[in-house]
Amino acid sequence: MTTSSKFTPKVKQLGKSEQSRIKLSFSLAKEGRLAEAMAELEALLEENPSSFSAHVAIGNLLYRQKAYDEALSHYQKAIQIEPKKPQAILKAGVTYLRKNEADKATAQFQNALKVSPKAHQAFVGLGQAFVLKEKYEEAVQQCRKALMLNPRLNQARQVMAQAYVKMGKLDDATAELKTAINYKKADNFSGYAQLGRIYLTQQDYGAAREALEEALKLKPEAKPGVRLGLVQALIAEEKLGEATETLKQVNQSNRLAPIVHKLWGDIYTAQGLTKEAAEEYRAATLLAKEGDGALEELDMETVEDIDWEEMADSYRESATSLVASRLN
Repeated sequence: MTTSSKFTPKVKQLGKSEQSRIKLSFSLAKEGRLAEAMAELEALLEENPSSFSAHVAIGNLLYRQKAYDEALSHYQKAIQIEPKKPQAILKAGVTYLRKNEADKATAQFQNALKVSPKAHQAFVGLGQAFVLKEKYEEAVQQCRKALMLNPRLNQARQVMAQAYVKMGKLDDATAELKTAINYKKADNFSGYAQLGRIYLTQQDYGAAREALEEALKLKPEAKPGVRLGLVQALIAEEKLGEATETLKQVNQSNRLAPIVHKLWGDIYTAQGLTKEAAEEYRAATLLAKEGDGALEELDMETVEDIDWEEMADSYRESATSLVASRLN
């Protein structure tokens, strides 16, 4: 859709219905023109402060921008306008999940079920809330209720898989994810990514690699964690060239730095470069400990007569332990 760069939403758009104006805001948002989309919706709301759809649409736009408190304000206004419609109630529940406020999310999803007893999204939301509360059996039960209403609801299976992983039931988690992927193989990034992580835990590195490669095919711009998992699998399979090239593609942040250094250490270890491995493991250890000064400062470039293999083994053990603790 082509929209003028001199878009002026404050000018009343005569002859255009509320729904068409909301669709226009969706189109603008899809193009990344968020300010214009918001301006159009605010103009609509100014003309009709009781517009349920406008409040929900503004809430959705704010949610997309991670302005969760502001989004909730609009969802709550929408609920006041149309208390019998589940849409805004469900959105409020999802927003509370994003804020890690599991009890408030639970209340919203329960309210949605009072309004619409067959709202399968509410059961999935309850499942997610119970995962946050570490009530994993309850999470599985809620997801099963959702699947009774819609057996092809992949999100419910993915939440069940999360709960099963937390319970240590990796085979059950794998089964749910495989079922989800069979239902929707062409567009199931999350299913492949979760499956890859489970296979890594089980040290089934070939299967992990295949799952994570499929995930990245579907979403090349995925968060670095998927790519780092693939590097781990490639190293275990001794595909060091591919591991090196994949690791180079990771955009390193402060949070990821210990993991990246640890994986470089693993690559160098597999290549027999013990000095380089020791340096990487040491960097991973220091960064994972967030500079608490527990380890001595050591100039790796000038110290001579060091048993690099022994040092690499020592730092690898501490780096592996500390990185694992940061991932949990």
